[in-house]
Amino acid sequence: MSYMRGLPIAATAALLLAVSAVTSHADEVTGRITSINPDLGTVTLDDGNIYLLPSSDQVGLLVVGQQVTITFEERDDGMLIASKLTTET
Repeated sequence: MSYMRGLPIAATAALLLAVSAVTSHADEVTGRITSINPDLGTVTLDDGNIYLLPSSDQVGLLVVGQQVTITFEERDDGMLIASKLTTET
């Protein structure tokens, strides 16, 4: 029955690993739009990165040179997926 003492520790460790694998971390960036691709629903900022917008409807409201803040997550394949975009006034 000595293996039973280690079971709660192993179960806790497995749970922590599972939660950390599911938990994602959102980043935020502020910059100026240097290009807009309405067909793909993306914007490129002055940091050189391309961000996929949460809604292609937003693309028509944006203009090159506009200052925006984007909340995003980076997928395993490196794609930057925006969850929120706000324009600076």
